Amino acid sequence: MTREEQRKLSDLKKQLTQTEKLRAKEYGFKRSHGFIYKFVADFAYWVSTHISADGNNIIVQIPLKYIPLDEVLWDVFECPENRKQPKSFHISGAFVSEFFWTDNKFHIPIESSVEDTYCLVLERADTFINEYANKLKTAFDFERLIEKNERQGLNRILLKILAKDYQEAL
Repeated sequence: MTREEQRKLSDLKKQLTQTEKLRAKEYGFKRSHGFIYKFVADFAYWVSTHISADGNNIIVQIPLKYIPLDEVLWDVFECPENRKQPKSFHISGAFVSEFFWTDNKFHIPIESSVEDTYCLVLERADTFINEYANKLKTAFDFERLIEKNERQGLNRILLKILAKDYQEAL
């Protein structure tokens, strides 16, 4: 990558960060510590974005989590002080349950400007979140979603504890 391409990519990344600060709230999202997110019922959705290496696209993934699992984790590890943290701690906290990374990764080409493209990102993200929110209502729904994902072992254990199925959790 040439220095000119590196400068262009760096500039695009700065534009994306500035645009996140300006536009996220307009579309009903919150922003904290560089995270763009939304809470719907007992679920948290994080809109993870970055500029592609060639600088032509914004790449988007939307991981999600079942928020009550954080409280189970804090109980198990005796961290009651975490309950006093702001709600954004569920997103950006260091000691929280894992997000489930959906397979829905999409690229939106940067055609006119980063700002215009980011507005499209937030529109698509909102649609995605609404579709998931219609399917995910309970702990059982989340359990079915993650059951075959090998990286969700901790969340499966926390779900068993939440359901008071301690033997299965062991």
